Amino acid sequence: MPCAVMTFGGYGEFLMVATCEGTGQFVIQLAKLAGNTVVAACEGGSNSKLMKELGVDIVIDYHSQDIKMVLMKEFSKGIDIIYESVGGDMLKLCFNALAVHG
Repeated sequence: MPCAVMTFGGYGEFLMVATCEGTGQFVIQLAKLAGNTVVAACEGGSNSKLMKELGVDIVIDYHSQDIKMVLMKEFSKGIDIIYESVGGDMLKLCFNALAVHG
C-alpha cells in the first residue's frame, strides 16, 4: 500500500480497483479521511453494498458497467489518484484515466 496516500488530503478524485480485500478497504478509508472523492470498481452485489458502507462516493460494478465509459462521463479531466492492484489490462485502463499531473 502506498503510504503517500496519506499526504493527498483533499486532492481530488481517488479511484480504487480491487477494493474488497483488506488493503483496499483500508486505502478507501484513508482516502475518505483525507477528503477525497472516492470511486471504487468492484464486482457489484454485496461488494457494492460494502463500498457504500465504507463511504465510497461512486461504485462501478465492473461486471455490468464499462469502467472506462463511466470514468470518461463522470471525470472528463481524469482521476487524480489511482490505487490499482490487479495489473494487466486494468493497469493500462487506469494509466489512461489519470488526470494531467495525476
